[in-house]
Order: sequence, then C-alpha cells, then structure tokens
Amino acid sequence: MEYKHDHHNVHLIVDPLIGYLRSRRKVLLGKGHDRLQQVIQEVAQEQHWSVIALALQPDHMPFVIRTTPNTLSTAMARLIKGRSAKTMREEFSCLEAAPFSLDPFSMIFHRWPYQQRNHCAVS
Repeated sequence: MEYKHDHHNVHLIVDPLIGYLRSRRKVLLGKGHDRLQQVIQEVAQEQHWSVIALALQPDHMPFVIRTTPNTLSTAMARLIKGRSAKTMREEFSCLEAAPFSLDPFSMIFHRWPYQQRNHCAVS
C-alpha cells in the first residue's frame, strides 16, 4: 500500500473492524452473504474508502477498510451498519424487525484485538 497525498497531508489509514451479530445466529448465508458484501462495497465507494479485505462469515464479518483522515471508526461502523441493516431487512423477510433482544441483524462493531488502541464502536 502506498501513502495517499491530499492537499495538505499524506496519510495511510487502515481500519480493521469486526462486526458481530448480536444474537450470534448464523444468518449471513447464500444470497444474504452476497448482498451484504455488495452493500458494504457500495457504502465504501460512496464514502471514498477502499475495502482491502472482507471475509464474511455466517455470524460475523471481519473487514479492513482504508479510510480518509476525517473518518472516525464509529462513523464507519454507523454507516455500514445502518445501510446494511435497512437493506437486508427490506430484501430478506426472515430478518424482519423483532424485539431488540431477539433481532437477528443487530450488530456490534469492535476493532480487531491486536490493535494497540482499545476502541469499541457500538451502534
């Protein structure tokens, strides 16, 4: 990876995040898996981020995104979670809104554990 040169700064910001489904139910399978990948790519493209790695699993989603200096990890998690939850609930009837504690698509985002900073973004 190379440094990105903007008007007044040079940066290389890579954010590794992992999103867990709150219920840890295995709902990211088949068409849902493919659609979620597509939604994450769309959000990244709209925000001028680049997805470096995206490895969706049935119950969690680790990914690495290269962002800009003015992007917070919490904002990144909020944008991805908001768009993906809305889209997935509209397109897949099995993820219809349920009580919060039973909601199969309620997500929690964390930084990967090997990071020096202890940061958590919950949305």
